[in-house]
Amino acid sequence: AGVFICIIKMFGIKIVKNFITEDEVKILNKWTLDHYKQPYFINPVMNFDDHQTRFTTRHASLRSNEDYWDYKIKYPKEVYDIQKKLFEFLKIDKGQIIPFPSFNDGIVTTAAFSPGSCLEHVDPIYCNNTCTLHCNFITQNSKHGGITYVEGVPYETDERDLLMYVASDLKHRVTAIEGKTPRILWVFGFSIFEHQLNRIFKPDFFSS
Repeated sequence: AGVFICIIKMFGIKIVKNFITEDEVKILNKWTLDHYKQPYFINPVMNFDDHQTRFTTRHASLRSNEDYWDYKIKYPKEVYDIQKKLFEFLKIDKGQIIPFPSFNDGIVTTAAFSPGSCLEHVDPIYCNNTCTLHCNFITQNSKHGGITYVEGVPYETDERDLLMYVASDLKHRVTAIEGKTPRILWVFGFSIFEHQLNRIFKPDFFSS
């Protein structure tokens, strides 16, 4: 197990350029901005801001209105198209999505407004003998800041790019945002078995 963790820390991060389309970016951003004030978005309380600066569909059981604790969001069709593409790309199946109420259909979106940082953390493991893989799309970057750090290394991506890493094993955070443009994040989460991680993070996996 110690050797496996070491391998994850060395190789458990990938960027795939232009994984989604410009039209998908626009649809995803519009949905988040149109809905982030709805009661099924929560304050994740992952920074020390003196007011709410981050709004997320994560953790349904923490919604302030208990009428929405069991409410399951239906995202736009394009969101599920991207998820299906990830199933095919990673060679995994729908049974491996992160379950409700932590994620909704295995998917989370977050709108972050200045300063809107996210403190360093690791994510839970949801199923025995797996690791938690996050496939992130920052579909709208802030003008300044909002940089993802994984194990102390900054990763800057364009708005169509996929940033994926083993969130249960690698410490990650996001720096403070500057400016009026909110940072919009979409996370597709999966519980991944060791043999799958070894395959996914092989240096030649994406060229095969």
